[in-house]
Amino acid sequence: MQYFINYAALERVAAEVFSGARARYYLYGMIALAVTSVAGAALATIWLGLALLVDTTRNTLSKQFKQLSATQAAAAALALDVATAASLAVAPAIAWYSGAAMGGAICATLLVALATDTAFNAKRGRIHALIACTPYALLGLTVLLQSGNLAAFAAVIMAGGSISYVFARALHQTNSAAHARMQDAEWVRQLNMSFGETASAGWEIDFERGRISGAQRLGAMIGRPIAYSDIVERAFFAPSQDRALVNAAFTPAPGAVRRIALEHDIMRADGTSVRVRHQGFVRTTPDGIPVRVTCVTRIANAISGAIAPAVIADAQHALNQQAEALRTLNNELSATAAVDIGETTASLAQMLRVLVDRGRRIGTRSR
Repeated sequence: MQYFINYAALERVAAEVFSGARARYYLYGMIALAVTSVAGAALATIWLGLALLVDTTRNTLSKQFKQLSATQAAAAALALDVATAASLAVAPAIAWYSGAAMGGAICATLLVALATDTAFNAKRGRIHALIACTPYALLGLTVLLQSGNLAAFAAVIMAGGSISYVFARALHQTNSAAHARMQDAEWVRQLNMSFGETASAGWEIDFERGRISGAQRLGAMIGRPIAYSDIVERAFFAPSQDRALVNAAFTPAPGAVRRIALEHDIMRADGTSVRVRHQGFVRTTPDGIPVRVTCVTRIANAISGAIAPAVIADAQHALNQQAEALRTLNNELSATAAVDIGETTASLAQMLRVLVDRGRRIGTRSR
């Protein structure tokens, strides 16, 4: 039992440091300590303030991407990622120009860490990640050009090759994970094809990438377009009395893998409402962080027009058969009851005649 407790604790720590909401700040702290070791606390503090300012600005501007088209949002995200990488590249540059004995080693180490972090967080494809790493490549080229002799030049070349290998390996791993997510989206698409009718929709929330698969089918069913933020931030367009229930289901708290089932109203864009029924399950990481919600949604208060006549005909036929069976059973019970009562009446009359005759005989003998 202690082994599993320790394993769960290690998983929680790893998730907090590498994939949690504060993972980027842990990276900034490590870089600041490395800069402090070769250039002093003053330069490290200045760099940390610059990096946090750029990161905060990036997060603020990213919220405005919803108002842009897909192409414009991709270009804006690329510009912000390049600016963020440029602010982070200042740290290894400080280490290189500090003149310390370990300045070159610290510079190479920081470049490895930053390039790997960019590769593991490449959510917009490999080309996007390569362009975002341009500031690191320019710094590496500058270091290469400033190498004083052949030995230093060879060392820089080997360091650059090692950094490139680590970056390519991490990028490949991220791309493989993205391909697995594409397979999940394809599964949702095929699930929707198997339904046939428009009163059912399969969809899936990906919390890591902030996306929803099957949004087009779900939006067509409920009568309004829907996005990831509409479910996670706007409670699936539910009325005020259902918002707490919807938020608990689709923004789940950390815990074990679990099933969800709920029913609520959805407010359409024209002011009308439709009632839907959800059935799905929440997938989590080993430390309990929700990763995906896979769900099937159906219209709860209507039957699709294509299947309504067949359903009504089957129901009418079943009711007719049930009524006929009840009439037959009633007739059989009535006939059985009539026979039993007649036989019982005849038996009682005979018994009474026997008793009366027996009484008369006893009275005659006594005289």
